Amino acid sequence: MLGCIYLLICFFIGYSIIYFAMPGLFEFTEKTYGARRIKMPSFLIIFPAAMLMGTLVVSWLTYIAAYLLRNNNPALKPACLIVFLVGLVAIALIFINVKKDYYTKMAGMFKNFTPMDIVVTAISFFMAAFLMIYSFQYRNGQYYVGFSVYGDFAVHLDMIRSFSNGNNFPTSYSHYAGTDVKYHFMFQFLAGVLEYLGLRLDLAFNIPSIIFFAGASVLLYLLAVKLFRSKVVGLLSVIFFYFRSSPSVFRFMKENGGSLREILSALKNNQAYVGYTPNEDWGLYNLNVYGNQRHYAFGLTMVLFIVLVMLENCFALMARVRRKNKEIKLGDWFEKAFFDKKSWLPESYIKPVVIGLVIGFSGFYNGACVIAGLLVLFMLAFIADRRLEYLIVAAIAFVVVKLETAFFINGSGFSFRWEPGYLSEDKSFIGILVFLASLLGFFILFLIIESVMLDGYYRWILVAFITPVIFALTIQLTVDVNVNHKYVILGCALGNVFVAALISKLLYKKSIYKRVIAALMIFVMTATGIYDFYGYIQQNNPWDQNQMVFSDNDPLTEWIIDNSTADDIYLTPIYSINRVTFAGAMLYYGWPYYAWSAGYDMDARETQVKLMYEAGDSRTLKKLCENNNIRYIIVDEEARESEDYKVNEKVISSTYGLVYTEGSGKTKINIYDTYEALK
Repeated sequence: MLGCIYLLICFFIGYSIIYFAMPGLFEFTEKTYGARRIKMPSFLIIFPAAMLMGTLVVSWLTYIAAYLLRNNNPALKPACLIVFLVGLVAIALIFINVKKDYYTKMAGMFKNFTPMDIVVTAISFFMAAFLMIYSFQYRNGQYYVGFSVYGDFAVHLDMIRSFSNGNNFPTSYSHYAGTDVKYHFMFQFLAGVLEYLGLRLDLAFNIPSIIFFAGASVLLYLLAVKLFRSKVVGLLSVIFFYFRSSPSVFRFMKENGGSLREILSALKNNQAYVGYTPNEDWGLYNLNVYGNQRHYAFGLTMVLFIVLVMLENCFALMARVRRKNKEIKLGDWFEKAFFDKKSWLPESYIKPVVIGLVIGFSGFYNGACVIAGLLVLFMLAFIADRRLEYLIVAAIAFVVVKLETAFFINGSGFSFRWEPGYLSEDKSFIGILVFLASLLGFFILFLIIESVMLDGYYRWILVAFITPVIFALTIQLTVDVNVNHKYVILGCALGNVFVAALISKLLYKKSIYKRVIAALMIFVMTATGIYDFYGYIQQNNPWDQNQMVFSDNDPLTEWIIDNSTADDIYLTPIYSINRVTFAGAMLYYGWPYYAWSAGYDMDARETQVKLMYEAGDSRTLKKLCENNNIRYIIVDEEARESEDYKVNEKVISSTYGLVYTEGSGKTKINIYDTYEALK
């Protein structure tokens, strides 16, 4: 109940920010960017924008309060109390003092829903709920984690519970405990707060995931309609967002049989994601990303919101330089774009300040989306009026992210490095083109065709939209170039709006042949994505015996929750997701990939793990554990059979007290407490 109230506070705070700071959003869905009438509900922007801004304000206020009160255990108790009091008092004061239109505008969000709007909104929330609940659900007293998502969930659930069951302030990374946090953790913090406030773990993680995935979907729909005044374009944009363009399924069918029966059999029996570029079979570009990396949908919502709002400036300049014949003369454009004060001076300082803060405070929700959003805005600024607004947005976002990074991270959070080709094995220009064709398929061809048909203004917007893809192909920010897939996905989601516009032109034609061509274009754009969705369903079937199953009533999980906090560091074997991480234990050296990809020094700790497990005497072991701030040592089957070290459990057991034991023989699990040293 309290968790639901927390989310309601987020909405009302966000709604109030919109009402007082950005009231124009209530009329945002009435016209296209070209000022032509459209009939759309304001819900499509007000709801996701309110949840976005309100969540940022309330969650950061909660975090700051918890950090300042970190000596209380749990710190979330007084922090949440403060947030509830401040939030409810603020909402009460607003309700008392605002005009009547505060309520009428809120009620008016649900007006003007056309059948297409209803369909897209319903699809958005249904798809969001299905993706999230299907891969992570609670049934018969147990939590079921899907096969294709459990890898990342090792970090997500561990971090969530480091807040809800632990006291992770100052915040440390759960798979590299005891130091800074280089991982954008705020979405996990939000889920941790919701679990602490009484929502069951699956609900605490799934509900905000559903809200922001659905929010991203409806914002994309709105963006397409605002650009092209076509709800068919909006619907197709959402469909292409869900089901990626790739030739992989066609190549798979070609390689797996000549007859129709053989092809259908291969398609039915295969449960893996198909792909022929490096790591494409991980599900890097399909719907699995949103089930796996729940915080990414939050970032997409943020990017789509700021693009929707800041695109108005571009069309303001377009309107000023268009002549009566609707042609833009280059000389007129250049003069008015660079030598007219309207092209530089802000219309209002409130909008860019709010947008800048939204981007900046999203930094530790999803850093990649912050960078991608700023890249798109940078490109749009070239064809926009009130250009200083973009500068204000970028400056505020930069300062806020810089402050966050300085507070949470020791050293730099990332470094720019020229790395052309992304995951292409052939780094030549031709090799990169072949890689893109193999990865994105007809998306590239259709985008090129549409770009030829566009006027210069829309063509530049298209370029701005796909800038994140270009960035992914040229720049590496972290040690793991695979993370650039987020830029590819975002750029394609925006670019798909233009592909949808191309196809809709054919659908509106009376010619049956052109409509058939449009249908074929839709098919080739979505076939691989639809088949990937089938793979997602197969891999994450919660009734399949291969799924990961956990319970809070498990003795080991329960013991860790009851007897340790985020300050207690566990020396363990290399763990991914298991009963220990599910409880929120802070690992000295967890699964190496997680910490390595976040930028931590893995070699040093790997050496220390070996030294501690192999320590030949109590004095050496004590010194090592003290130097590394180890509270608990786990010795289990994985530790005993490790190829990296040979556990000297005799020394461990003669040095520290045994506080938990389970099982027998080589599968026995022992936990030793370094605070209970034996004499």
